[in-house]
Amino acid sequence: MFLIFSDVFRRTWENFGSMTIADFVMAFANHTYDLPTRSVYLDPVGTMIALVPVKRLNATTAFYDTVLRIHPKTGEMIVLTDSWFDMTFLPGDFPLCGDHGEKCFVTRSPDLFIAIVVVAVFVVLLLCVGFWAARRKYRKRLVEHLMIERSAIEETYGTKISRNWSYRNQEVELMKVTSSTEQNLFGNSRHPLYHIELQSILIAVSQLSHPNIATFYGLTFDRTEWYAVFEADVKGTLATVLSTNCDSIFFDFDIRMVFATSLIEGLYYIHHSPVHYHGHLTPEVCLMNNRYTLRITGVGTTRLQNPKKSNSHFQYQNKDVHELGAILQCICADIQEIPISYLDIISKCHATPAPSASIAKIRSEMDRMFPRQNNIVDLLLSRLGKHAQDLEETVHLRSEELGVEMGKVDLLLREMLPA
Repeated sequence: MFLIFSDVFRRTWENFGSMTIADFVMAFANHTYDLPTRSVYLDPVGTMIALVPVKRLNATTAFYDTVLRIHPKTGEMIVLTDSWFDMTFLPGDFPLCGDHGEKCFVTRSPDLFIAIVVVAVFVVLLLCVGFWAARRKYRKRLVEHLMIERSAIEETYGTKISRNWSYRNQEVELMKVTSSTEQNLFGNSRHPLYHIELQSILIAVSQLSHPNIATFYGLTFDRTEWYAVFEADVKGTLATVLSTNCDSIFFDFDIRMVFATSLIEGLYYIHHSPVHYHGHLTPEVCLMNNRYTLRITGVGTTRLQNPKKSNSHFQYQNKDVHELGAILQCICADIQEIPISYLDIISKCHATPAPSASIAKIRSEMDRMFPRQNNIVDLLLSRLGKHAQDLEETVHLRSEELGVEMGKVDLLLREMLPA
């Protein structure tokens, strides 16, 4: 614009004093301006039109420069410097932009733009509805696999007080999840298949996978009650293990630390999963499998009893940490010498009104104090390996001492016997 102004001032300088504003403005129009990058043309109405230089060949294959003026709205091209093969306008069948007749300047009506926007919004909404329907169908299919027929669970043995059940040749445990409150959705006519919050909880519990978390098989309905089906204990619970006498192998401090670290690992996994908390952590819900690996059962039953969404996850997590401190205290209740660092962890769990350490911090402190072991079988195997190595070293040392003593005996016999 500065170059255009300077060009107008140069052309109107002699008559600038007698010109009006209208005359000065009109001096801009109907003129070609040679700018550093390109040449532009201002028509009588003030429209700026670009001038396009074109190289063309004549009959003798010589190059000639031709300048075309392109109107920005109509796309019309007018030859300025020379005729285009004796024509002042380009022929009608000359491709203005593309080889297939595309126009350089296409004007779109507002109605077409509105139609495009409406179609785009409709397509997006259709995709969202399709995704929502597919996701709901997929979640419903997952929950259907978690609905166990009562006839599929068989009673193996037991009494009226203690019963044992099996499902798919696996020993299972039935936990009642029906709440006595009227707001409990299990007691209403709505089936878990048709409740979004219950679907989310069931899918989250079924997808838990950790060495210290008991397997969840699904839900079953018995008469008027809903039951959660979990794997059963094979070697008892933590409560039965802790009740053994001092002559048992479970009285060893290192073995009890294996139970403590396994419990902390399982609770850490629960707190960082979509289930968020356990809600009822006791020694009775800590099972022992055939390798004496501690596995927490009953995960998600508290949420199934209260499926309504709430912001009380942190309160339940603090409750879990409080209950963890009580279990850690029971684990080493009959141990004479307990490390101070272990007692510090218990005191942090018992802090009021809220624990002074989260499960993540407790887990890191336990890792620093005790090496992590999955089960006591691994611990015993490592001990046996170390004991075997110690025995080999002792046997080698005693063999060397025996060789030395036998040499002394031979020397003494040679001195005593005649030559």
